[in-house]
Amino acid sequence: MNTVYRTWDWPADAARLAERLVADLPALELDFIPISLERLEAELLRRFSDPAQLTAPEARTWYEGASAYFGEVMVRGWGKWGWSTEWDDTDPPEVMPPEETDLEPLSPWEAVLRAVSSRTGDELITVWCRWDDAMMDWVAESVEDADWEPYQDAD
Repeated sequence: MNTVYRTWDWPADAARLAERLVADLPALELDFIPISLERLEAELLRRFSDPAQLTAPEARTWYEGASAYFGEVMVRGWGKWGWSTEWDDTDPPEVMPPEETDLEPLSPWEAVLRAVSSRTGDELITVWCRWDDAMMDWVAESVEDADWEPYQDAD
């Protein structure tokens, strides 16, 4: 497995890999907002026709960068980096969902491979939307359960 995963400093490593991808692809205007995932996936599909190509040594930098970028968008939106199993220095980190949801940990590496395999062009943004919907549902339920009333001006 890739040595970049063998670190406890993963958030910094993910940010570094993602920023390197952003710097290498200025025309894509990757800005860590969800809609940029569509541009990233379009570039993935343009460059790679088979998921096996992503794991080839010559594509390693691109695969790491795309996976880290996708993970960073997810983390900045709703999650955090971590491991769902005991860390053994070969497992890549996952995006851990907030505990308040029923979402499963997400492997950005697997999602990027699925995007190239399925070739739908919307795999990454669909995953983000699923997480966003789950969080919005949780927020709505939290508000319904709270003793909350809207602020009213005392005229």
